[in-house]
Order: sequence, then structure tokens, then C-alpha cells
Amino acid sequence: MADIEKDFFVPHQSEFQPVIGYREMEKSPHFVVRQTHTLLGLYYQGVIRNSGNSKPAKDYLHDFTLGYLEAAEEGSSTLCNQIGEIITSDIDLETREAAHYAFVVFAYLPDKARSPYLAKGFSRKGMLKAPTTQRQFLTRIKELRVVIQQVVAGEVKPHTTLEARPPVLRTFKFFEVGNELPVKLTNDEKKQEQLEREKFNDLLGGIDISL
Repeated sequence: MADIEKDFFVPHQSEFQPVIGYREMEKSPHFVVRQTHTLLGLYYQGVIRNSGNSKPAKDYLHDFTLGYLEAAEEGSSTLCNQIGEIITSDIDLETREAAHYAFVVFAYLPDKARSPYLAKGFSRKGMLKAPTTQRQFLTRIKELRVVIQQVVAGEVKPHTTLEARPPVLRTFKFFEVGNELPVKLTNDEKKQEQLEREKFNDLLGGIDISL
């Protein structure tokens, strides 16, 4: 039991968590995850793969999405084990939040992810099982990075059967579930996020993002 407890880790919660004010809202975890979900959906439908909007969309995935995942990887060292022992806390607060946000999404994946082939949903012990050690967390983050890079390179084809490629499935479902997480924002943050979304829509050149 002691070994199991030593390996299991959770976001550190023994100190009062300050409200995070992001220096750049467009780089906040929930904003990047939501925009990435939008782009992956458009890519999957084949809307941006062969259009003039392909480059700015792929640039976003390369710059913002991969940037977020790199921050989550770096911030993983602020996750702690079950007895509350911090691995290290000498990490920027925003970088910490990147890892903690990813951790929460991983935890929700088995319960929230949906598939037309699985009427009863995904098993908590199956392909969407949440990571329970830092090594597993880093492996999953690396997998997300690799698949995003494959999307940018055009190696993931639109309309592909996600269930036939577990890494691709886990990546698409990570951003799908992350998009649905409720996030509490101040009024100023909501206004700022709306401005960023308008800029994001301009980036897509008027593509209907409701697909």
C-alpha cells in the first residue's frame, strides 16, 4: 500500500491557491484547449486542411497548443503524491496551472469522453485511464505533442476513425473534454477572452466554427 501511495500523485492543494491573473489570456490553459478543440474539429471535418486557412490554423497548433503542452510538461514537477509531498515548487504559477489543468482533464476523460462505438462509454481502466505517476503524466503529454505535430504535418487524415488509433483518439478526446470543463472567470477576464476569441475567428478568415 505504501508503494502505491508513493506513486499516486495529485495537484498540490495544501496551501491557499491564489487567483491566477494571466499575463496573456490567449495563452491560458482553458483558452488554448478550447481553441485547439475548435481547430481539431475543423481539421477532422476537412474544412481547413485544403483551404487558405490551413497555415494560420496549423501555426496556432504549433505555437500555442504545443506551447501549452510544453508548459504542462514543465509544470508536472509541481504535482505531488497522496500524502502531500511537493516534488518541487520553484515553478512559475502559470506553468503550474498548465500541468494542473491537464491533470484534471486526464481525470475526467474516461467519464466525459464519448464514442459512437461505445454505448456505455469508456472504462476508467482502459485506454483513457488517468495517469497515476509523474512518468505516466509526462508520457501522456508527450503523446499529445506528437499527435498535434502529426496533425500539423498532415499525417492525420480528416474523417479518420479515431478508435482505430488510440493516441489520436486520446488527443482529440483530451481537447474535447478540456473544452467542456467549467472555468470561472471575472468580468474583465470574460471581456478579454471575448476579444481574444474575435481575433481567433479573424485568424480563421470567417470559417463557420459551428461545424
